[in-house]
Amino acid sequence: MLLLCALLGAANLVLTLSRSLIPFALDGTVKDIVWRYEKHIGLDDVFLLTVGGRTIQVDAQVAWALQPGDHVSKPAFARTAQVNGAAVRLTASREFWRMAIAMPLIVVICALLTRRKRGET
Repeated sequence: MLLLCALLGAANLVLTLSRSLIPFALDGTVKDIVWRYEKHIGLDDVFLLTVGGRTIQVDAQVAWALQPGDHVSKPAFARTAQVNGAAVRLTASREFWRMAIAMPLIVVICALLTRRKRGET
């Protein structure tokens, strides 16, 4: 159970970081950016970026930095993207940093709950 909790926490961090585009290698033209608002507009919105034939969920800061027709290129794990020849800095979002704190805490809580159950039987 603890291993599953740790794996899910790590997957959450990877997914949240991927919204910054940092892990992706890109080289293509932005076809579309779709904004889908959720229950709390401005807080939990979803931005879907289509570039190079694939659609990626991105953070708002990435979505606002790009427009359809822009050419984007970057190697995987680079913290800078070239957008129409200009450098655009990519950073992990506040949500990622919050998850970077929350996920280890959740794993510790799972460890404590797992340990407690073993001691009771």
